[in-house]
Amino acid sequence: MQTLAAGRQTKQSGFTYLVMLIAVAVLSISSAVTSEVLSTSVLRDKETELIFRGQAYQRAIESYYQAHSRFQYPRRLADLVNDPRFPNTHHLRQLYTDPITDQAWLLIHSPDGGITGVASSSLRQPLKRANFSDELIHFQESVSYQDWQFIFVPIQAGE
Repeated sequence: MQTLAAGRQTKQSGFTYLVMLIAVAVLSISSAVTSEVLSTSVLRDKETELIFRGQAYQRAIESYYQAHSRFQYPRRLADLVNDPRFPNTHHLRQLYTDPITDQAWLLIHSPDGGITGVASSSLRQPLKRANFSDELIHFQESVSYQDWQFIFVPIQAGE
């Protein structure tokens, strides 16, 4: 409380303290909400990038498999950037990391050991659960990003 010239006290100092406490509480809550919204937005961007990169690998594996009618899968992801079978043949511009984990992809292998696809190693549940394109419709049932598998499966004659 403040003292007036005549010796009387006011209650303004208590009111100012209360206003400051409320302001700090409001700022803390709005900061937490903003942080959550930003975090969700960043994860959505990473999901979009995961789909882009995964499909790029899937197309590159298909290109490698069908190149010059050789019908074989790459042994290493680096073979997609520089095809060891054919000089100056590139099926992918560069190697990408898994955008969800920023680490290497899980590799999906064929029975002969070649790479048929890639998947994220993240066991986190995806935010995106619907509205996938027709070729990715099976992602709707996914429990984790690891279930988002980008696999090239050759079409067999007669199918």
